[in-house]
Amino acid sequence: MDVGPTKLDYYEDMFKLQSEATILSYVKGDDGRHALVLDRTVFHPQGGGQPADLGFIAIADSDFKFVVQDVRSKDGIVS
Repeated sequence: MDVGPTKLDYYEDMFKLQSEATILSYVKGDDGRHALVLDRTVFHPQGGGQPADLGFIAIADSDFKFVVQDVRSKDGIVS
């Protein structure tokens, strides 16, 4: 995957519950799970004893909703 680090919006405002982002990548893993990589996120990944955030990603003016059940971070990229 050739993308830069994910901008972590929660560092600017830890109470922020939504933001606008661009989908950079969509991946379906060998385990059948789907993952989105965004240019920015308010979702906090699992780590330091804190569970990952849950929620959904919606596309404006669309019925599309991607349910977020897990958030991971690797090499500065959150998926």
